Formats: sequence, C-alpha cells, structure tokens
Amino acid sequence: MFWAGGKLIALQQFSAPCAMIDTDFIVWEDPPFEDKIIAAHEEDLMPSVYPDVSSFRLKGKVLDEGLDYTTLPLNTAFLYIPDEDFKQYYTSRSIAFMKSAVYGGDYLTYMVFAEQRLLPMLAKR
Repeated sequence: MFWAGGKLIALQQFSAPCAMIDTDFIVWEDPPFEDKIIAAHEEDLMPSVYPDVSSFRLKGKVLDEGLDYTTLPLNTAFLYIPDEDFKQYYTSRSIAFMKSAVYGGDYLTYMVFAEQRLLPMLAKR
C-alpha cells in the first residue's frame, strides 16, 4: 500500500536540514534554501486523489486534532526540510498513519495522504 513509505523512513534517519528528491524530478533552478519547507509544488484537492479524511480506514486515533483539511497538499518529488524537530514530527505522524491504515480503498490515496497531504497540515500548526 505504501510504495513510497521507505522515503519517509529514510528521511526520519537523516539530520535536518535535509532534502529528498525523486529520481525522475528535474531541477531547473536553484531552490531558495532558507528556514522554510520547500516542495516541488502545491497540488489541488482533487477528491479522486485526496478524498475526505473520513474515507480512510484506520486502527485507532492517529490523526492530530485541529488539522486544517482545506490546506493544499505539497508534491514531495522534491522536499527540503530545514528544521529537525518538524522533520521528526512529520515523519513520525506519517509513519503512524501508515502503520494504522487498514486497506479500504485506493492505495494511491493512502500514500499521498501520508506523504503529501499531512506535510502542509502539520506545518501550519
């Protein structure tokens, strides 16, 4: 179900600041590395890819209270995280989501929620 989950586990092991890049991503210009998260781009909240959170079947309560589900997902084909505390928070919450998931629909929706949708929602907190 979580074909890209290994990226999150690997990201958890590296010290921030750190960057993660998909092998098929092309970098056309230098990213503005500063004290902020950088991702490839925002994505639209298309229901076929990013369904309502109630569609996920999860064991236990793993999603933090107060998340803003209107926040646009961030495509993580390129991801830069400058802050160690946030990186650990993001990866631990994403991995907890993956571990709690009970297959109940499209694999894609679970993976992109763990990797791309949680990221900006957690960053807003």
